[in-house]
Amino acid sequence: MLYKDKNVPIKDRIDDLLNRMTVEEKVAQLTSCLPTHLLKDGSITQENLFKIMPYGLGRVSQFSYAGIAAPGMMPGIANIIQEYAVEKTRLGIPIMFQSEALNGFTSKQATNFPSPINLASMFAPKLVEEMATIIKEELLCCGVKQALCPVLDIARDPRWGRCYETYGEDPHLVSQNAIAYVSGLQANKKEGVLATAKHFLGYSETQGGINQAVSRINDKELYDVFATPFQAAINKAGLDSIMSSYSEYDGVSITANKKILRTLLREKMKFDGVLMTDGAAMTKLINYFGTAKDESDAAIQALEAGVDAEIPGSDVYSYLVELIKKGELDEKFLNESVTRVLKTKFEYGLFENPYVDFMAFSQVYGNEKYRQKSKKMADESIVLLKNNHNALPIKKKTKVALIGPHSNTLRGYFGGYTYAAGIDMIIGLTKGKSATFHGVLDDAEKNAETKNPFAGILSAIGLPEDIEIEQVIRDNYPSITLFEQLQKEEYELEVKQTKGCSVLENIKNGTQDAMKLAEEADVIVMAVGGLCGWTNATCGEGMDSVRIAIPEVQEKLIKELSKAGKKIILVLFNGRPLTTVNVEPYVDAIVETWLIGQEGSRSIADVLTGKVNPSGKLPMTVPRTAGQIPIFHYHKRGSGYDMKDNTIFLAPGEGYVDCKYTPLYYFGHGLSYTDFKLSNFKMTNNKVDINSKIKFSVDIENIGGCAGSEVIQVYYRDYYSKVTRPMKQLVMFEKVYLKANEIRKIDFTIPVASLGFTGVDDKFIVEPGAMQLMIGFSSEKAIFKKDFELVGETREIGKDRVF
Repeated sequence: MLYKDKNVPIKDRIDDLLNRMTVEEKVAQLTSCLPTHLLKDGSITQENLFKIMPYGLGRVSQFSYAGIAAPGMMPGIANIIQEYAVEKTRLGIPIMFQSEALNGFTSKQATNFPSPINLASMFAPKLVEEMATIIKEELLCCGVKQALCPVLDIARDPRWGRCYETYGEDPHLVSQNAIAYVSGLQANKKEGVLATAKHFLGYSETQGGINQAVSRINDKELYDVFATPFQAAINKAGLDSIMSSYSEYDGVSITANKKILRTLLREKMKFDGVLMTDGAAMTKLINYFGTAKDESDAAIQALEAGVDAEIPGSDVYSYLVELIKKGELDEKFLNESVTRVLKTKFEYGLFENPYVDFMAFSQVYGNEKYRQKSKKMADESIVLLKNNHNALPIKKKTKVALIGPHSNTLRGYFGGYTYAAGIDMIIGLTKGKSATFHGVLDDAEKNAETKNPFAGILSAIGLPEDIEIEQVIRDNYPSITLFEQLQKEEYELEVKQTKGCSVLENIKNGTQDAMKLAEEADVIVMAVGGLCGWTNATCGEGMDSVRIAIPEVQEKLIKELSKAGKKIILVLFNGRPLTTVNVEPYVDAIVETWLIGQEGSRSIADVLTGKVNPSGKLPMTVPRTAGQIPIFHYHKRGSGYDMKDNTIFLAPGEGYVDCKYTPLYYFGHGLSYTDFKLSNFKMTNNKVDINSKIKFSVDIENIGGCAGSEVIQVYYRDYYSKVTRPMKQLVMFEKVYLKANEIRKIDFTIPVASLGFTGVDDKFIVEPGAMQLMIGFSSEKAIFKKDFELVGETREIGKDRVF
């Protein structure tokens, strides 16, 4: 058979295979199942395999989340399923195994890295690429060939519970991390893992910050801002898979939105890879949006819109067989989608190497180098927001009162889409609590034979029904709590600890115990914030909030402990920006750690004591109050807080009558234990041809007393255009490590084509005119400003867009 010959061009192999396939076999390639569907009494049976995939199957989704086995058994399980597809189905088309890998493979004992919002705070895409390469190795040794990540949503609303999954608010920063992640994961394709960028498109900016709601964005902003990271990953990293979002745009669910999925994604953005739904998104056309009358109607809408794959089951696309045989749907749409699905299976080597190498697992899992990489990334992601009177670092021999709900626990280090959060959800579900893991929960409930489909999972994976999540984390990660870490001899501190309160509630004698420790100590370190996941959480998927401050019970504790008259250092654990405006007068230093991962306590302790000099920068603007939302640094002229040179629109120095107009903390902000200076700024030419590049240089010097890293941030402004343009836009950044008193010259080159935008006639262009460059260490204040002029004719760049 031609399609089995690896020496034949892939296009010819696809054509040959497609011509051999029945309608049933084609439809099967667009469907999927969860591993739990294949289980009977805890084992995979030939009976269930035949029941689920008589004509083959496109993919097994959430392969690691089913909890079917320890990771060392996953290669064998994958091979059993794959053997059936390759040897027992008529055409022997292999299966694509999928799993989450947002910041690490969601499997027991796999390396956990800091969350994406931490990764964005590093301003170091090269490290993201190195992380993705590690994740790829861990996925491959368990048989997983497709990762359901990265998340490329632009997060500008701190009310939205999924901010932690993103690389922040800035299109350029997100794009650079997108390119890095996809490049590391997909490298060499046959030896790589298929990346799936999500959620296309506008999912993160909805009415009221509510998950899955209507996206309130105009067409120009949709492409210029929200589509930019996807376009970057397509153009620069060869992105081969995209997941559509749950949300709705201009009255049409994205799942069935031809304008978004065909006109924008396929035609304008030239994406020719696989487009899949989010979990159970097709059924939401029926029961959520009310735009499809039944499954057949939903199937027609989704396929005609260009959706190639349904996950995590086949509740809707299974109707395609009957629709096509009755002539109610043109088979050309089916052939288009099957062609794209088969293309990825050929390109990623599944036909030549469908099985997993058992030896690879022992060589990859538990790698100490991977742990050290996670530690380095955690170090670089911590943002020092405030440090009045050099409250940090803490000196040796200091008596420390460590207080707060995260002072001696581990769960707060891990966000959703981690193994820890997944098991925490299952523990909660077995105890009758609700959860918000969309798609998988919907499918599990629908296909379950019992009322609670998760009731037996804990025992199936060898965990007792009364297991606590803290023990699960200790059993699977080399993690210890902040209290345990700070007690180590290397820090030479005298540390005493008490919780004081839980995340959301008071505890008996909590305030009194905390005050006693505070009065005896030299300094108070408070580990505060929220929890991220699908149950018992303050943020996460479906965990949105109108309150963006630290939980009220924790604020009250902070204010009460300030009466002890000691310096207070806040350590924040959170998956979305939390305003500290209510406690700012009471605290001396604030350390933002986000969801820092398995090595978190080591990194936090090292930063608190000065062993590590913090270098993270905020990837999202922190508002003073939810009433300022939306607030982000690249707001348009005539709107937003950064209008100091155009104050005719505002009352003198203010915008609101009851709140300052400015953010609490600006995008790009982050302090260090040393000081840096920029000097000797030089630009090659004040007039720049529109077809060329902007070239300039600047010297950066470490003028403080210790080594450290600083991020040089370059912004630009377009003084005049026929469409309103942002007050400033990040266009380049460079993270520089310098020893004390070291100075270095940094050369920058910016292609003019990277300054493109959608013009008044909806063409993507760069145009001549007056511009300004701004160089500094945050978006708040430019150390250097330089006016220059782009000369030449307006240039349409379209597919030649540069990132």
